[in-house]
Amino acid sequence: MIISAEPIENFNKKFDAVGILVQCDGKLLLVLRNDPEDYPNTWALPGGGVDPGEDFLQAAIRELKEETGLDGGQLIEIGRYYVRYPEADYGYCVFKIEFDQVPKVKPNSEEHSDFKWFAPEEALNMTNLIPGLSEIIKANFK
Repeated sequence: MIISAEPIENFNKKFDAVGILVQCDGKLLLVLRNDPEDYPNTWALPGGGVDPGEDFLQAAIRELKEETGLDGGQLIEIGRYYVRYPEADYGYCVFKIEFDQVPKVKPNSEEHSDFKWFAPEEALNMTNLIPGLSEIIKANFK
């Protein structure tokens, strides 16, 4: 697995996806994936694929609402990445949203079995982060 802010040689993008770095009080929100075929039991950012006709921001707003029940607040684009997994190359746009108070999260039980607020250092020490997430955390929490 490769994730890079710079173009990857022979990149053959199959789709675009978004991730949302939800922050509150120095912690980030991660969701525990329960998809049996796509990196099950790994912690990830809320997010998902960009639907036809959507731009990255529209997809991020939709995915945040679908996966966490959260809406409102200002999503700020913080990075675009080239991602290469063994099964596909794809574009990945990451947004950030910050809350002053811990919001009520309602995870989508069809996609996620749990959610938790993690300190960045705690998340980086986990062995079951979805591949590539540690690079995004390191780039955005210094």
